[in-house]
Amino acid sequence: MAGTSYRLKVKFAENLAPYIVPKGSVALDGISLTTYNAERQFFSVFIIPHTFENTTLKFKKTGDLINLEIDLIARYIGNYLKFNNPEYKDKENDERDSILKEKLIRHGFLK
Repeated sequence: MAGTSYRLKVKFAENLAPYIVPKGSVALDGISLTTYNAERQFFSVFIIPHTFENTTLKFKKTGDLINLEIDLIARYIGNYLKFNNPEYKDKENDERDSILKEKLIRHGFLK
């Protein structure tokens, strides 16, 4: 507890680091929150007592898994920058996108 709020420190997968920034948006178990700080694999949020008492967060213990959703706008910006970078080449994503495109064509969603 920090003052009247609860501080929750969350560890996340390193590949999400570009999308998690201080004072950015995340959702934890569907609860929209603002990040307090962000490091390479951790960020913190402060949770007001009302939110803490009326959500599943009060049942979480150190080491429990939690569903993390990163900000949608951050994902769009990341995708835009990645795919508009002429030096970007991600073979795995290219193959996955190619398979998806073939399926969409086969089922009539693309020509």
